Amino acid sequence: MTLYILSSDVQVSPARLELGETVMDQSTSNSRINMASLKREIPVYKLTYFVSRGHAEVSRLILHYKKIPFDDIRINIDEYSYYKNSLKPHEPLPILEFQGEKLSEPVAIARFLARRHGLSGANEWEEAKTDALMDLRMKFGQVIQTYIALSVHAPPDFDLGVFTQKNFQESFMPGIEKYGPQFEELLQQSKNGWFISSGITFVDFSIAELTDTIDNFYNLYKQRFPLLAEHSRKVHQLPEIQEYLRSRPHSKY
Repeated sequence: MTLYILSSDVQVSPARLELGETVMDQSTSNSRINMASLKREIPVYKLTYFVSRGHAEVSRLILHYKKIPFDDIRINIDEYSYYKNSLKPHEPLPILEFQGEKLSEPVAIARFLARRHGLSGANEWEEAKTDALMDLRMKFGQVIQTYIALSVHAPPDFDLGVFTQKNFQESFMPGIEKYGPQFEELLQQSKNGWFISSGITFVDFSIAELTDTIDNFYNLYKQRFPLLAEHSRKVHQLPEIQEYLRSRPHSKY
């Protein structure tokens, strides 16, 4: 475990920094360090991804909501060809670095952070429900991602017309018709405006971000699913993330 050396006598791990503990020097009962005052100064995590919201945004929102210090490393597309030479085949972006270790895969990162910081449900049953909801959300994302990717990343000389319209009709819209009603029904079941009865979880961040992304490419989505639209507004009005939302780069997805 990596340790931050605060004095010749006191060593504090990033995990304890993150919790804002007050740590006592074992050599003297009068020497105390208020870790809350250092919490904002020493990053606990390093999260690397592209400039867009994309697959890292849920993890960013978790950390901002919980006021956890982290290095938010964002790579431009034109820089990625250089950066990827330092990555191993099993290290696709995003990458979370913590205590000298690296973790890839966006859902694994988000689940790890949510569990460490109290955003995965109030008990084991709710934690299992957040996992089930996240799996369902990922299925939704899989059926709409091709249309979004084509709309954003297609080469200039690629004729999008027929192919994009075909994907829109055969994959994107059927996905919306299938999953939109399911998520509205699940949201109603909790009766509190969040997807889990005990309160907000990382799933709320994920589904709210997906709602906004879909609406950016199909602007009738929020109109057709008003409960999801209201849920997105509720998430994005949380006081804890307002400063971040005002400063984050604009991104359609």
